[in-house]
Amino acid sequence: MNRLEKTPLNIIGAGGHAKVVIQTARAAGYEPIAVFDDDERLHETQVCGVPVVGKIAEMIERLKNSDLACVIAIGNNETRKMIAEKYDQNWVSIIHPSAIVDATAQIGAGTVVFAQAVIQADATIGRHVIVNTSASIDHDCHLADFVHIAPGCHLSGGVHIGEGTLLGVGACAKPLAKVGRWSVIGAGAAIIRNIPDHVTAVGVPARFRRTACQSGWGGQNRACCLRVRILARQTPFMSLQGGMA
Repeated sequence: MNRLEKTPLNIIGAGGHAKVVIQTARAAGYEPIAVFDDDERLHETQVCGVPVVGKIAEMIERLKNSDLACVIAIGNNETRKMIAEKYDQNWVSIIHPSAIVDATAQIGAGTVVFAQAVIQADATIGRHVIVNTSASIDHDCHLADFVHIAPGCHLSGGVHIGEGTLLGVGACAKPLAKVGRWSVIGAGAAIIRNIPDHVTAVGVPARFRRTACQSGWGGQNRACCLRVRILARQTPFMSLQGGMA
């Protein structure tokens, strides 16, 4: 495909994550034409050769009545959700050509799949999800909206990951494991039991140590956080059937 045939693309976010999104988009046949970020210190700079031209609201004003492709290149799950729900744009999914995505897998709008990732049969990936470099998502997995799967993560068949959850670099999950909403799984953790909502879980096997709201993730739901704190004092983890281990 030559340059003239590439699809123009607007990028939201001018941080390090945007660099990888821009290069993935170029490999996938898009031509990033502008970056928008609310940090005025970044305006009139460039990200991988793409100019940072203004704030996000300015992009929305420019794109009124336009179907120009857009993607949110921000790693923070809460921020992606806030932007995606505030603005109704032509959010496109971007898949690196070196990634392997089975024909029966479903990929939601705004999701980005990076180089060497693998998504197997009948997996369902929600909206504005990040499937990072060399991650593997096996058959029948379900990733809800705004999930971030970091580089080198491996999910076995039938794993469910709740909305907004982050899996750190190299984390893995056994078949049929379930991870709740807006939780954080530490780098290298092994998920062999269910993990509830709004917690941070680390180690091998993964055990939750504190509520995610204590670490600045999903902090809006204080009542939920209180319930999880009580649960965390009672047991280090939950069984796959949802009962106490």
